[in-house]
Amino acid sequence: NHILNYFHTERFFYTFRPTPLQTNTIDQFLFATRNGFCVHYAGAFVFLLRSAGIPARMVGGYQGGEIHESGRYISVHQYDAHAWAEVWLKGKGWVRFDPTASVAPARILDGAEGLLGDESFLADSPLSAGKLRNWPLLSNLRNSLEHLDYLWTKWVIGYNATTQYQFLGRFLGAVTPEKIAYALAGLGGGCVLVFALLLVWERPRRGLDPVDKLYLKHCKYLEKKGIKRHVGEAPYDFARRVSKEHPAIASQVIRIAALYVKIKYSKGQIDTEINKNAPLNHARLGPLYYQLKQQIMALRV
Repeated sequence: NHILNYFHTERFFYTFRPTPLQTNTIDQFLFATRNGFCVHYAGAFVFLLRSAGIPARMVGGYQGGEIHESGRYISVHQYDAHAWAEVWLKGKGWVRFDPTASVAPARILDGAEGLLGDESFLADSPLSAGKLRNWPLLSNLRNSLEHLDYLWTKWVIGYNATTQYQFLGRFLGAVTPEKIAYALAGLGGGCVLVFALLLVWERPRRGLDPVDKLYLKHCKYLEKKGIKRHVGEAPYDFARRVSKEHPAIASQVIRIAALYVKIKYSKGQIDTEINKNAPLNHARLGPLYYQLKQQIMALRV
């Protein structure tokens, strides 16, 4: 306590830009410069106690931090680094003493925020809290970047077996090999289903070409007259059946089927035109298309 009172009553100052020490640094600090930060005070405190035969040691760590708005955690920065002392007291063991509190109580009570008014605080850091506190946009950007770094550290760098079980436990409850197998099977099946749906959705949607439209119109006309084409029945098979049941229109029906098949499946120029991806029009189909159209329009049952 006498040492702490000495720091408190004498003209000692807390600063992040102390006077450089040369030789006999402890003596210079205690009796000459008398300015420094936590390391200077904790080091001098430990030195004096050891000189008196009292076991003491200096401890380095962090003091304070910043509660982050984007998550349930505290951001601890390098400027939260702090040094204090521990003294061995008989019957109590190692007891903590912080001589900095005797010189700059704000550093202990308010953390780094208590020193933002000091122009020397992180003067060389362009993104320090002191420089950004009056710039809300930059301050929010800094907090967002810190949050991304936190998420990366937590879910990528620190994603170990324990974290995996905790994550799975939110959805599966007690994690067992059977539940993991079922979850993987369900996930795989869902991926396959989504992939299949995407294939169906992205499948080219081509409308009927004019020749097919014309032939289907012919089939619908016959269906209205009671002559229905069977599912999967080929044009020639349909024409032969109609010819047997209705001999009066046999020649026309056979002619229509022949023209349709010739246009659709000929290996000549017409077939080439039909199978192109470009939209078809009547002029490109040639005279066979007009013959087919005339035959269908002329058919009467």
